[in-house]
Amino acid sequence: MKKTILLYSLLLIASQSAHAICPKSDVSLCTMVRDSDWVVFGSVAAKQSVSDEDDPQGVAGWLYHIMVKTSYLGSAPNNMVIYSENTTSRVMLDSGKSYFVFATKNFEGMPEIANLCTPYTELTYSKDFEDKILSCLQDKK
Repeated sequence: MKKTILLYSLLLIASQSAHAICPKSDVSLCTMVRDSDWVVFGSVAAKQSVSDEDDPQGVAGWLYHIMVKTSYLGSAPNNMVIYSENTTSRVMLDSGKSYFVFATKNFEGMPEIANLCTPYTELTYSKDFEDKILSCLQDKK
């Protein structure tokens, strides 16, 4: 009996932790646009890790230096620094690649990539995806 209870407890914990990593997101693209302070398309020029002694990996997050090619929402500078927190649902970007980026102001006022487990960070430019963003912006007005 004790083994059965232990097994069920372990299964419950495992299933909850699996959902904590990145549950299926029901956030629409227009919701992402509406909730963002900046929506840009740009390439990652550099990536810096931000250290944290208390984190088991020693990383609090990453600073991405984005060369903005197109700004759809917000006053984005040509070179934008965006933070991504080290969480289980973090957004990881690769240097040299281009992305659509949806950022919000964090508590310090710095642009931060929303860790919402959405499929909307695109690896390559797509006119169809850009048109969808522009349509969401028209609906926002």
